[in-house]
Amino acid sequence: MLLSLLPVAAFAEGAPAADTLEEAAQPTKVEKKLAEMFADAQDGETLRLEQDVTVTGQEDADYKNSGTVTLDLNGHTITGDNKNIALRAIGTEAGKGTLKITNGTIKTNSGTYCTVGAKDAALELSDMQLENSTAYGCSVKAFAGGT
Repeated sequence: MLLSLLPVAAFAEGAPAADTLEEAAQPTKVEKKLAEMFADAQDGETLRLEQDVTVTGQEDADYKNSGTVTLDLNGHTITGDNKNIALRAIGTEAGKGTLKITNGTIKTNSGTYCTVGAKDAALELSDMQLENSTAYGCSVKAFAGGT
């Protein structure tokens, strides 16, 4: 099953369209956080990004799921702008989950220290570009129990 990470407003009738191509290319904040989509995902499911996304909350992009889920960025970018971490996989009481991320870019704005990380979970990256622009920041961090 493929899920789209578009904001809810994108599906509403009469939603205003971008006036220029430049406006359309700007990252969009999703109304349903990536963390909520990850929690609702079924084992073996693939989530597909349909546009660039900016993460602003501390836990907005936490993968907390005991199953294996693939996040296909579909050539798009997730930008972390929360002074912490752009995206992380965290195990649950039900067990360690696996988040597979493919085909895109995850980057951080200045002041966000980690690009991706895993704690009591597995994180698999393929065909990815990771960018970290924070002094002393890191692109990949394994916390306790993370692989």
